[in-house]
Amino acid sequence: MRKKQTYIVLDVETTGLDVYKEKMIEFAAVKLVGDKITDTFETLINPEQPIRYSSYLIHHISQEMGEDAPKLPEIMPKILVFWKILWYHEKNDRQKRFPMNYSVK
Repeated sequence: MRKKQTYIVLDVETTGLDVYKEKMIEFAAVKLVGDKITDTFETLINPEQPIRYSSYLIHHISQEMGEDAPKLPEIMPKILVFWKILWYHEKNDRQKRFPMNYSVK
């Protein structure tokens, strides 16, 4: 019997398009083992900076919604659970690391 593949599906929304200046305002993840969802996580994030109107038009996350959300350090442990799963499976299944280029400040 073949081992079921594990997949992580991520969705990240930001305050804008510049990866050096913008911040995350939403993080969502789904863990799949085979074709079954085994874990999910979704949260808004207070970016502590303005959300660009052009970004709002894409994801419809308003400044007010972000201000009421937890700040990144408060939810980072939950986010890291999914990053670690990604890194582990990439390292062990394919002998390479998952490229995590998005900076978290």
